[in-house]
Amino acid sequence: MNKKFRTRALAAIVTACAISTQSFAAPVLDQTQADDGASVGIYNTVSRAQVFTAGLSGLLTFVELNFYWGPGDGDLLLSLYKAPGGKPEETTLFTRSFDRQLLPRGWLALNVASQNFFVEAGTQYAFGLQTRGARESWTMHASLSSKDPYASGRTFWRDSTDPAAAQWTALEMPFDYGQLDLQFNTWVDTDAARRDLPEPGSLGLAFGAVAALGAARRRAPRRKGHEGAAS
Repeated sequence: MNKKFRTRALAAIVTACAISTQSFAAPVLDQTQADDGASVGIYNTVSRAQVFTAGLSGLLTFVELNFYWGPGDGDLLLSLYKAPGGKPEETTLFTRSFDRQLLPRGWLALNVASQNFFVEAGTQYAFGLQTRGARESWTMHASLSSKDPYASGRTFWRDSTDPAAAQWTALEMPFDYGQLDLQFNTWVDTDAARRDLPEPGSLGLAFGAVAALGAARRRAPRRKGHEGAAS
């Protein structure tokens, strides 16, 4: 094995080892709204959204919500939007589906880390909720507060079957209620924002590179030794 090949192989192995030992940091609780007292329905045509202002920069890992299920509920769809000026945009940043049969009632930690979306401190976003189930009175409900406990955002809704409410509209309640806020938590991996995270296949590619170098070395023609000088 020549020196050049040894150098390449060693570099590939070191890279593979560095990637294999790199780990994700534990997510940190960022935004939270713990007050409840009311609930709001979510349907296949009626979406709800909650605006929040990121306090930390990093990888958005979990959105926690408090749900109540009813018969006929379908899969849960969680979307993320930018919310400049405190109102969700109409275009989604991403949408992830969660199997209804795998979700218990109560607090749910919805994992969105695979979306590889980084929030920036001080920027407003909104998560949107929708189901694939039929629109009916007994459907999914999300806990919320009518006391306006979260100062950095509020709840919105829209109905795809109603032209007058096809875009996000601030959700209000009658009487003496204030603005509504869903009960939620957001979790952020702040360490991930300071790293160049490898793709899931990077480790395999690194070891593959070592194997390829070895195969190339084996296929390379051997140099013939110098023949002895004529007598």
